Amino acid sequence: ATAHYNIAMEGMLKPYVGAGLGINFFSTTAEATYTIPGYGTQTISATGSATRLGINLLAGINYKLSDMLTLVVEPRYVIASDLNNFQIKAGITYAMK
Repeated sequence: ATAHYNIAMEGMLKPYVGAGLGINFFSTTAEATYTIPGYGTQTISATGSATRLGINLLAGINYKLSDMLTLVVEPRYVIASDLNNFQIKAGITYAMK
């Protein structure tokens, strides 16, 4: 859940800031293959995952492409315990009339 505050400006660009809470799922897999002469090839793998409640801090820009389409670009910093991360999200919204 995230709340946005839209900054009132004239023109095609509409900036906003926001904050909220989120559930963050992290997972990773690592794999290594090696060969020992006389014994063959071996593969080792390891996986890990974590789930953290996080605080989202964001700022973004909406750029109106047409009456129906808007381009959205949103840098976001997620504070999630020991797994903090930075994201850049982008997308297009379509206004249904």
